[in-house]
Amino acid sequence: MAAIATLTRGILDRLSAGLRTSYLPRDQIIEALDGYIARSHNGTYTGAVILFEIDEFTQLEEMHGSEVVFEIQRELEERILGGPCARDMMRTLGGGRFAVLPTPLSPVTQDRMAALSDVLQRLAARPIARTRGSIYITISIGYAHQSQLDEPSGKALIEAASLALRTAQKEGPASLCPFDPDMLERIKNRESMKRHYQDALTSGAIQAHFQPQVNTVTGEIIGVEALARWDDPERGLVPPGLFLPDLEELGLMRSLGLTVLRDSMNAMRQWQDLGIEIPTVSLNLSTEELRNPNLLTSIQYELDRVGLDPKSLVVEVLESVVTEGANDRILENLDELAKLGCLIDLDDFGTGNASITAIRKFGVDRIKIDRSFVADLVTDSDKRSMVEAMVMMADRLSVKILAEGAETEEELAALADAGCSDVQGYAIAKPMPPHALVDWAHDWRQSNMHQNPRQRYA
Repeated sequence: MAAIATLTRGILDRLSAGLRTSYLPRDQIIEALDGYIARSHNGTYTGAVILFEIDEFTQLEEMHGSEVVFEIQRELEERILGGPCARDMMRTLGGGRFAVLPTPLSPVTQDRMAALSDVLQRLAARPIARTRGSIYITISIGYAHQSQLDEPSGKALIEAASLALRTAQKEGPASLCPFDPDMLERIKNRESMKRHYQDALTSGAIQAHFQPQVNTVTGEIIGVEALARWDDPERGLVPPGLFLPDLEELGLMRSLGLTVLRDSMNAMRQWQDLGIEIPTVSLNLSTEELRNPNLLTSIQYELDRVGLDPKSLVVEVLESVVTEGANDRILENLDELAKLGCLIDLDDFGTGNASITAIRKFGVDRIKIDRSFVADLVTDSDKRSMVEAMVMMADRLSVKILAEGAETEEELAALADAGCSDVQGYAIAKPMPPHALVDWAHDWRQSNMHQNPRQRYA
């Protein structure tokens, strides 16, 4: 006990000497917390920790650069240490995350923790003056108190505060969350779910299915879109809307992307070997995947592995990515993919505010009209006018255009009349596994061999 007390006093002495921030390693914080907990029996000391993180830190660094962000963090430290945490331990943990360890010079109650966290958020929200204008940031906070733990320890407190912080961040920027013991059960369930999805990805239960894209004038199959499908042994085919959000929350989108990429390359190789002409396969890439610094390497490897021309791969980028402004990593990846020979689709076109300049900037080869326009095309004259305008714009920009989500013969006819002959949707075919597409392609070509397909939709 005496040794722990000596260690704690030693750390506090260093704090008073000015070494309160980045230079104290994590294990010393844990040791100090252990000291507070060990001495809490007399009511003088209490173990507690606050963790906070600058919201959207990665985007902030990409926008302003690491040097400016470093200065922002230093100013944030000075504000906090010069105010409510003047006598507390504070340490930068990296990645825009900080730890605050309230020194027990007065009782460290949960109410005090909540009040201190509120002050921290208000301090962080004050504008940070820079030469080119002020920068505004917010922080999310999680905190833990030893009274919330069955077996309190320094390490357990840090882990509990980390869990509370992650929970706060799920609520959005500037959120605050105290630790709750029920979180431990939820995290166990989350880890179990993550293992379940990882097994599904590894075993092939989650795999790529392919939806054909055709030209209704010529009857040509112009490509396919790869879509993730989960064939669960217990539930059968699970709708993507029920599992894709889970994969995103669990940080498994890159794993899914690699699975779909690999399946797509294997399928294209299989179709070519069987003499089935499928010119392109389109992949939907999430923002997380587009930020991946290894994206180009992964795609190049898979193309080389099966011996495919890069022009057979289409990368689909959501219009929202263009509208919200892609960061340098996304722009670099798209530029490198275009140089490699891959094609770029602007997906869900019409739902955002992508400008002509943005279409040029991203090297878009084709725009995809969103299903929301196709659904009312037959009865809504305004939608029809908008689709006709999109077709005209695409023609003027020398980019291709394809309508997705065509589900009826009437919608196919309306699209053809509006000048959009490249389509995909249930009216053509549902997404299907690679082997099923072989039979479908044969039947499709047989049915269109002696008939002008446009007559069918006129």
